Amino acid sequence: MTKEKVGIAFAKATIHLYYIANRYSVTKRISPFLVDFLFDNLADFKLELQSVASELSEQYLRDCIITICRRKKITIPTFKQSQPVHDNKFQIALSKYKNEYGSISIHELYKFIQETKFDWNGKIKPNIKLYEFYDTLNARDKHEFMQAYLNFHTEKQAIIEEAMDFIEYIPSEFKQKSNNLISLVYNNNELLNQWISKTSTKIMNMLQVKNPETDQEKLLHQYQSYFVFVPVSLHIHGLLSEILGNVGLYNDGVPIYKIKSQLRYSFDKQMVNAIPFKHNGGIMKYMNRNDRDDLISVFLDVLIESATIEISEDNIKLMKTMTKDVTSEEFLNRNEDGSCPALIVCDSEGSYKYPVIKIHPILENDLSNCRGKVSRFPMVVPPKPWTNLFEGGYLVHKECVFMARFDKTYLNYFKQVSYDGHLDSVFMTLNKLGSLAWAINPDMLKILNRAANMPQGFLKIPRPISDKVPKFKDKFAQQKYISSKGARITFNMLLDMANGFSKNGEMLYTPYQLDFRGRVYPSSNLSHILSDEFRCLFMFWHSKALGNDGFNWLKYHLSSMFGNSGFHMEQAIGFCDKHKQDIIDSAKYPFDGKQWWLKSKTPYQTLSACMELTKVWEFEEQGGNIEEFRTRFPVHQDGSCNGLQHYAALTRDERGGKAVNLLDEPKKQDIYMEVANIVESKLQALIDSPDETERLYAKLGLIVLSRKLVKTTVMTTVYGVTTIGAAGQVRNRIKDFVDDCNQNPQMKGTISEEALEKIQSESFKLGMFLANVILGSISSLFAPATAVQQWLRVNIKRVLSSFNSKSVMYIKNMKPELFEKVFTQPQSLRPIIWKVPSGFPVIQYYVKSPNNQNFQSVLSSVVASQGKRTLSPMSKYKSVNGIAPNYIHSLDAVHMMWTCNNMYNEGLSFAAVHDSFWTHPCDVKRMSTILRQEFVKLHTPDLLMSLRNDLMQQVKGSYQLVQFRSCDFPELAKRIKRLRQTYPCRDNLNEMLYYELTQLEQGTSEISLWIEDYDPKVYFNREEYNSSPQVPEKYVNNGREKTWVFVPVKIQDLPAKGKLDLNRVLQSEFFFH
Repeated sequence: MTKEKVGIAFAKATIHLYYIANRYSVTKRISPFLVDFLFDNLADFKLELQSVASELSEQYLRDCIITICRRKKITIPTFKQSQPVHDNKFQIALSKYKNEYGSISIHELYKFIQETKFDWNGKIKPNIKLYEFYDTLNARDKHEFMQAYLNFHTEKQAIIEEAMDFIEYIPSEFKQKSNNLISLVYNNNELLNQWISKTSTKIMNMLQVKNPETDQEKLLHQYQSYFVFVPVSLHIHGLLSEILGNVGLYNDGVPIYKIKSQLRYSFDKQMVNAIPFKHNGGIMKYMNRNDRDDLISVFLDVLIESATIEISEDNIKLMKTMTKDVTSEEFLNRNEDGSCPALIVCDSEGSYKYPVIKIHPILENDLSNCRGKVSRFPMVVPPKPWTNLFEGGYLVHKECVFMARFDKTYLNYFKQVSYDGHLDSVFMTLNKLGSLAWAINPDMLKILNRAANMPQGFLKIPRPISDKVPKFKDKFAQQKYISSKGARITFNMLLDMANGFSKNGEMLYTPYQLDFRGRVYPSSNLSHILSDEFRCLFMFWHSKALGNDGFNWLKYHLSSMFGNSGFHMEQAIGFCDKHKQDIIDSAKYPFDGKQWWLKSKTPYQTLSACMELTKVWEFEEQGGNIEEFRTRFPVHQDGSCNGLQHYAALTRDERGGKAVNLLDEPKKQDIYMEVANIVESKLQALIDSPDETERLYAKLGLIVLSRKLVKTTVMTTVYGVTTIGAAGQVRNRIKDFVDDCNQNPQMKGTISEEALEKIQSESFKLGMFLANVILGSISSLFAPATAVQQWLRVNIKRVLSSFNSKSVMYIKNMKPELFEKVFTQPQSLRPIIWKVPSGFPVIQYYVKSPNNQNFQSVLSSVVASQGKRTLSPMSKYKSVNGIAPNYIHSLDAVHMMWTCNNMYNEGLSFAAVHDSFWTHPCDVKRMSTILRQEFVKLHTPDLLMSLRNDLMQQVKGSYQLVQFRSCDFPELAKRIKRLRQTYPCRDNLNEMLYYELTQLEQGTSEISLWIEDYDPKVYFNREEYNSSPQVPEKYVNNGREKTWVFVPVKIQDLPAKGKLDLNRVLQSEFFFH
């Protein structure tokens, strides 16, 4: 034992005696002597108190040190993260992967996941995947395996979740560079540790001030008890990790409000992790949001002051020649000790300014290959079943079942709904979806890993991040660089995660959450819902034999992935047989062969299918029976423009239903081509237009017209796309067309240079012209769908502009600034609510953004004044524009859930990406039947009538403020005017209307009786106000006097329905395909 260790052991023993002495009044008197003895021994061994403190893991000894330092009025030393003793073998195993601050790098966490493999008491060989081993077992052994597996991985999962709160995002390249840069200055000590130590010491000194004077000191003293248990150094390390881990994500500095939003609740996590202290919640409940943000500001202030770096004069001269950035000059200013700042705070670039943190240019380059931040991993055991809003999903992390954060009013409503059992069916579906075990496809993972290392990128995989940042003046190049960089960072993060979880072949699960419409989303960053390059990685953990027609469904799947979505089964089989050699070549030589798979519209999923088909053929060649081949491959069935399918079913629209394959037609209908044909006929008609501009745009439109040109606009029609939005979509397609003509050898020469130049120069106006023609063509094909969208928007405006005395009274008392214009600019405090057939209540909760957001200082967070707990008005613009897509999404969510429930009730695997349903090849036929049956079941009731009833219930007892022309009903107008002159509040329009509103609800309104007698034609929003869904008469403002009155709110009658027979969906081959 070294002399230093002996001295530390003596010191620990002395501190323990001090602890014992202070426990009893009889021995307490000797505690001062023990303190003197302690410091005498430290002097004899030439030790600092900090050296002893660094070795203390027992909390009671740390508490004694703090007490001693306070009594002697000396600086409290910094304690390292203690590793609490647990019986959990995984926590002990994890400790070797952590750093001295209790944090763990993302790659070390992946290492831990890979190296703590379930070996079932040595029965599983090291190199075999768990799912492969499982397939070799008999039924009894499978049962025992699964029990042991779940016991092992439940503990492992809990530790992984706890570790995720303490992931360090400081890239290893940065650490290495910073160490090399300052090794001569700091005697090989790590630069980051120097910053952490220096910052922590300064903050601890502030905590020791007897009479705090500054706001920072007062705030720290307010939470002094917290820092007794949680060392300041842990927060400084976390703060540095957050800053350095985000540098690669932002081009002009890390926004401070982002840092605060990420670290705001780290205080709770540190408190729970630092000590097994059952009353730590008592401290935390008094730490409000503002105090948390202010504490982070204190840490930032001191860190920025303490984080310095020594740079030679040669490096400073070099920096001056390399950069023109104004803020870089601040990095060149030396401090009194000759060092330079490593971090500075400045305003962001652009017109909207907010404070950001920038790191010294010498260090920043090593953060360019940032791997991205992980928020949620897949799980290695099934998620905890959802039982209420906050119980379910991850084992340790508590999350809300809703993805977005809603305010208390929203959540309180759902708490009551959950308590009443109306969410039970939704929870049940989430639990079923979460119980599906996935595995990473090792063959496709190899493909992605190889493609990721290609210097120019490959297909949809962006190229590696370049150190050469475009000059600030070149805006286009800089935007392209930022976009590519962000995409690559996300790709790196997801690929690292796939590699981290793939080695052992463990079961992977994801919890599921909801959005407000009831749509389901995986919680994990890595999931099957991602784009083609990651979707190809997912296969079922459990295998199933292909059975009678599974092989044919594999072929059908490959054909569809390749782009043949309109093929019958026989055509798809013929396609795969014809291209058998191309498929095998793609599977065996994906990069070095003919690369047939690259011609596909979804190349990576196509390649995955090629590999699976090749395995089946090889199995057959070796004498195997194809029906017995066991596969984990998921086969998809996708809806045909699913949003319009729901519209056609709602309106019983036979023509529209045929266009989106609701009918049992022998040939698949191509709605995009049908719209393109309608557009073509309209443009042909305009060729002879007397208007010269129309003739020109018609001719140019016929040149660029294609299925691709109209597809995006048709798809987004269901989402209520505007003319401006559609014009933008068309302009993007025109740009693609021009680029293709210039770059594709097969296209060169097909269009004259003059025509291309004209298309390019007129692209803005041409885009708007074609957008109007396309939207008009869609409306003619789907007139009933357009009518429903209009019906929805009109009635939502009426609901949100309705009045009742309680709401107006609330505004008057709680929001007087809104009351001044409450009747001229109606503010609804109630969101739109409707119930879907599953019982789930959809609350379209679009609250107006507060207009008092501001940045009070450089280190302030974004302040959104909370004030008193008051209700916020709804955003009418968002509510009206959102109702059509949200209503349709709420229905497709029900369709997916009902399909899922029936699949699981029959013991079949099921996964979904909204309107794309997945299962094993052998079960596709059964899934196809179920999803058709559930669609018919969903739409058999009159869903629009149910929605109308919900809206009528919502406006029950409410009134609309409308107007009539005084000249049309002069006697009525005069009677109302005379009556209003008798009101005590006749000089204030708001008070006068409020008075009439209360009279209406009390049943004492004379005006309402007159309105019934005279029955004037009234107008609302410049349109005639009645119950008819027909196009209303417009109000013409002729400058004459009008009279405002209240009438009961009227929800329009439903648009007329067609004669579509829904049962034909059951026989439609291409409804989902």
